[in-house]
Amino acid sequence: VNMIIIINITLPISIYFIIRMVPTGHNDGLITIARQCNDLMYIDIECCVGIIDDSLIAIGQYCSRLLLLNVNCCRQLSDKGFVAIAEGCRSLQIIKVNDK
Repeated sequence: VNMIIIINITLPISIYFIIRMVPTGHNDGLITIARQCNDLMYIDIECCVGIIDDSLIAIGQYCSRLLLLNVNCCRQLSDKGFVAIAEGCRSLQIIKVNDK
């Protein structure tokens, strides 16, 4: 069963983005969200197995206020994407990475 959950809680700004268990692609959408919602503080893309480094690079470029990133089960990510996160998301406190 594939399930997509998107939550966007609007306080004065959008701070949460959650999408889970998307089996393919959606990198362009995630890149657009990173560009347009650069106040995001929590991104949860667990089990989105089609997500690649380009998405993490965009998050690193545009989401400098990010505090938590959950990429559990996102198996196509490499050091290149994580370096972009480390360089761009200086406030990051929690990163969840597990390939199970």
